[in-house]
Amino acid sequence: MFDRWFSRLYDRISENRKIALYLLIFLVGASGAGMMFVKFNSNIKLMIPHHPTIVRNIEFFRSSNMANKVLISIGLNDPTMDKDDLIKVVDSLVSSMSPEFFTKITSGVSDEAIDEMMEGQMQDLAESFSPQDMATVDSRISNEYVSLALAESYRRMLGPGGIIHSSMTRGDPLGLKLIMLKKLQTLSTSIGHDVKVDKGKFFSHDLQNIMIIADAAVAVTDIRGSEKLYNHLNQILDGLPDYVTSSVIAGHFHTFSNENVIKRDIRLTVAIASIGFLVLIFVIIGDHRALLIYIIPLAAVVIATNISYFILGELSYSVIGLAAVIAGISIDYGIHVFIAAKMTGDPAKGVKLVAKPLVIGALTTVGVFFAFFFSQIDGYHQLAVLSIVSVLLALLISMLILPQFITPGQGKLGLIGRQGEEPVDYNFSNGATTFIWFGCTLILLYFALGVKLENNILRVDGTEKKIIDSEDRFKDLWGTRKRAILVVQEDDLQTALEVNDKIYAEAVEAIGAPNVSSLAPLWPSKKRRLENLARWNEFWRGGKEEKLREILAREGEKHKFSKSAFDPFFQSLTASYDRLEVAAKENDESIKEIYGRFVSKMEGGGYQVLTFAPDLEIHVGPLDEISQRHPSSFLVSGAIMEKLFSGAFLADVSVLTKVAVFLVVALTFLFMGNMKETLVALAPVATSAIWILGTLTMFGHSMNVANMVAYIVVMGLCVDYGIFMTYKSRSGQKTGTVLAVTFSAISTLLGAGVLVFASHPALFSTGSTMLIGVGAGHLSSIFAVPYLYDLLMGKTGHREMAP
Repeated sequence: MFDRWFSRLYDRISENRKIALYLLIFLVGASGAGMMFVKFNSNIKLMIPHHPTIVRNIEFFRSSNMANKVLISIGLNDPTMDKDDLIKVVDSLVSSMSPEFFTKITSGVSDEAIDEMMEGQMQDLAESFSPQDMATVDSRISNEYVSLALAESYRRMLGPGGIIHSSMTRGDPLGLKLIMLKKLQTLSTSIGHDVKVDKGKFFSHDLQNIMIIADAAVAVTDIRGSEKLYNHLNQILDGLPDYVTSSVIAGHFHTFSNENVIKRDIRLTVAIASIGFLVLIFVIIGDHRALLIYIIPLAAVVIATNISYFILGELSYSVIGLAAVIAGISIDYGIHVFIAAKMTGDPAKGVKLVAKPLVIGALTTVGVFFAFFFSQIDGYHQLAVLSIVSVLLALLISMLILPQFITPGQGKLGLIGRQGEEPVDYNFSNGATTFIWFGCTLILLYFALGVKLENNILRVDGTEKKIIDSEDRFKDLWGTRKRAILVVQEDDLQTALEVNDKIYAEAVEAIGAPNVSSLAPLWPSKKRRLENLARWNEFWRGGKEEKLREILAREGEKHKFSKSAFDPFFQSLTASYDRLEVAAKENDESIKEIYGRFVSKMEGGGYQVLTFAPDLEIHVGPLDEISQRHPSSFLVSGAIMEKLFSGAFLADVSVLTKVAVFLVVALTFLFMGNMKETLVALAPVATSAIWILGTLTMFGHSMNVANMVAYIVVMGLCVDYGIFMTYKSRSGQKTGTVLAVTFSAISTLLGAGVLVFASHPALFSTGSTMLIGVGAGHLSSIFAVPYLYDLLMGKTGHREMAP
């Protein structure tokens, strides 16, 4: 029935070949013009699994601008230069950094700003002192503590800077400023680096390096903008004096570098593939009309892109990047039609003979891509639509349009066949070749059983070594620590701060105060500050003020302090007695720089407040439990994210692989109609899987996400090879199936297999998978499938090898 219907359709197209051709040209032209109106989306969310924690954390980094930070370290390498020379270089560098690329640049905090902030905090002691702080104050209101403190102060007053020490003691005999200073020091850990403020700069502890923190005006996902920022910053750094060195950490460099490596790899592989295609077309095939075979997939992808955009409303750049692989699959149909036409001498006859196995092969390939609809990644759904439409279009154009342009008549195919004779219908399968195939597969199966999965998806990052080396130098210099972040998001700022107060208290209890950096100890919520103020006043009015006055008067006289020496302290103490309200800290200019690191407005409205802690396994567990107790909070942890990313991707690809295998087996059985032929047709699919896993393991490689996704594509190719060769064995027709399968494999290897020459890990993994998988599928299809078919179907006789 199929043959009859297809024959009628083909004959009808032949009768109207000009109309069909003009319609195709119109569709390709219109689609080419339509590409200008197709909107491509670079949002990374399209290419990540639908895991709520992953999506939420990605959105947090995007909205918080943390990913857009650029960290620069400038250090001395000449012992004759000092930190003043270094400061001059840094100031010059900062002034050279263009506002086009950097919205905010910080290299330290001025002494004036620190003094102003401390002065403000001393005025607000009453609001920030917690019950624990008050207990510390209470322990210091004693003869012993005050006597020791005044004795030390008197000793310092006799030395250099005595006037300053005298003023400090008179204003703060209990050392309350030190309590505040320790709280301020914990905030510096939120930077994630070991810094020391000296002369208003962020110095390393050896005073040989200064850190610059810049906010980039360019989004980390903006490839072109990242390239410009990279070039701008490198131009400035290259102009620094010889006595300084530099190192940089910036996500933008990874964005640009990955694309740079991929571009370089693509230029190399395209050059190799182009030479290979030219040799294949003009030397091996020997017919310039074979160029049409390679134009068809490109035309199909262009039309399919427009159709996919119409259906989906948007397309991911990453999906379009896989268009070359899709084109490599759809090229098979044109090759089979072209070879069949040349072998039979009659294009119409040739295409009608191979139409059925082509349709069966195309539909099984469609089944492979249909599996992508089961993915949790939206981008893979787009890939499924684009691939399915591309494959079907390439199939139709190859079967209905291509034969119209092939000249009837048999003849030699380039280097294939003898001059003056029809091309040879090769056959290479017999008992010996099948035995060798089985032996190799058995050996590789042994290695395949020991395959390991690569759980770290960051291993496919192709960032250039010089950038990685620069980051490593920075981390070594600054003791860079990964930070976990407890995020609170609420519609109202004060509500967010109240939740943050509770989270801080629980975090301190769980992992210890030194490991927690938060606003809560210094600038808690308004509610907490009012509670602290009431507690402060109650404490001093409850007799502590009088007791301290008596102790200071008695001990002060021993150390030559006048009776009025401590009046400044008591004046600041009693100033809070009549206060009933507290000022809004978010509008305090003296703490704006630090406050803004912990509190920010969200794009969609509302506020988020952050608490930082070391991103270590012993800490993130308790912190995660804390976040789960507060509905408006969540934990952002690089360690957890890495595991979630890897786990989610591997789980997703695992599901895709299982669904693809099921669909391939089911569709092959449906079209073949019996189990024996199904097993024979699937032999190349099984062979490719075993050879890929076995070869990777044998050479010490693990199976990563890129390998797994590439294998799904390999499966679609190899099942075609198996079906074509099984159908050839069944029908006995001489349509050049071996040649067609061979040319299809060569074309795929030239298009994707050459990626083994790439230096980018993801491209190399894809290329190696394609090379091993397609090679194994092709070899098993021509050396084993025909003999296996005869064996299982009960045919006897000796298969003759081709001359």
